[in-house]
Amino acid sequence: MPDELKVSLYEQRGETSIFLEATTSSGGDFAMAGQDIGRAPQEVWGHDDYEYTVTVSAAEKDRLLLALVKKIYGGDPMGTLHLMKLLEAEGIPYSFQRWPWGANRGRDLDVVH
Repeated sequence: MPDELKVSLYEQRGETSIFLEATTSSGGDFAMAGQDIGRAPQEVWGHDDYEYTVTVSAAEKDRLLLALVKKIYGGDPMGTLHLMKLLEAEGIPYSFQRWPWGANRGRDLDVVH
C-alpha cells in the first residue's frame, strides 16, 4: 500500500476558494481536510486562511466504512450491483460469488476483478 492515498472531493475558486480532500495515511488513519482561502474566512476569523481536518483512527476506519456503505446502499435492492460498478469504475479489485452453483447457466461461478 502506498504511504498515503489522496482524493480531491471539492474545489471552488473565487473570492473565497474552498478545497476539500480525503486521505488515508501509511498508518491507516482516514482524514477529510479542507481549506477556505479569501474573503469569508477573513470576515469570520480575521485571517484569510482557514484549515480544518476530521480524522478517524485506523482502529475505527472499518466502522466508518460500514456507516458509509449503509448511507450509500442502505435500502437499495441493487446495492451489490451498484457497489460492483463503483469498484470497477475505481479500478478496485474484488471477487464475486453466488449460490446456488447450478444457477450459473454456463457462466463463471467465481468472478475476480
